[in-house]
Amino acid sequence: MSQDQLAAHIESTKATISKLESGQQQMDVSTFIMLAQALGEDPIAVLLRVQLADAAGRPTEMKVLDVLQRMLAEMNNLQPAK
Repeated sequence: MSQDQLAAHIESTKATISKLESGQQQMDVSTFIMLAQALGEDPIAVLLRVQLADAAGRPTEMKVLDVLQRMLAEMNNLQPAK
């Protein structure tokens, strides 16, 4: 899924998606839920994965961002080449 497609799905902009991916912008709860669902994930399952993940001294919000970034990367790797 491209940034444009993801942005359209959550009624946002490509710039916002880029900032969220890079950690330049924090996401609110509703954005987190929409992103997780857009990427085919249950938001609760994502949070449970974060809870079980090794904290490595990072704040929780960074772990959530890491999980969503990995999900987005996996979705991009599954896309057929154009």
